[in-house]
Amino acid sequence: MTDQRTRLEDNLDNYPLFPLGTVLVPGGRMALRIFERRYLDLVRDCMREGSSFGVVWLEDGGSEVAKPGDAPSLAAIGTEAMIVDWDQTDDGLLSIVIEGQRRFSLLASRQLDNGLNVGDIQWRPYAGDLPLTDASESLLALLEQLGEHPHVKRLGMSMSASGIGDLVFRLAQLLPLPQKEVYGMLQTEDPRHRLDMLNDLVEILAS
Repeated sequence: MTDQRTRLEDNLDNYPLFPLGTVLVPGGRMALRIFERRYLDLVRDCMREGSSFGVVWLEDGGSEVAKPGDAPSLAAIGTEAMIVDWDQTDDGLLSIVIEGQRRFSLLASRQLDNGLNVGDIQWRPYAGDLPLTDASESLLALLEQLGEHPHVKRLGMSMSASGIGDLVFRLAQLLPLPQKEVYGMLQTEDPRHRLDMLNDLVEILAS
């Protein structure tokens, strides 16, 4: 994951947005199949320029495949996404792997004539992380276990964590958690609080 502390830039207007029913978190990876023209053009531009786009959660459960003119209900906080891999599937569709980078606040959004959603965003400051402790060993073991899954291996996602907050985000991306809870972790600035939230959810999954 790119070091957020060294990438402070001005806020951006007309930042391209990709609404999804799944929350992307910093350090997390996900695979996307691209078939809509507006997103094919977006991916082409990002790959050519080495630029990013923003993934924002459809908090009302709206359709990811919406008609141009439909106004999606977008969450207030999103995550910068970089394309780290791509391929063409057997059915001719474009498949990409994205990795979450910085968080941002979505100040306003609108839709272009081609149906692409864009927004005015403000980068959220990097709040720092806490070092891993002995108490993190069970979660680290869980992350390593998830890393053996074939789908996770295909993503090429690192199974090492630089701190507690980073560990929580990686697990939150991979575990079958309610997206509302994952979004709550994305909103949270305090790594300790994020850890408490994850521990509660892991206990529920294990019960």
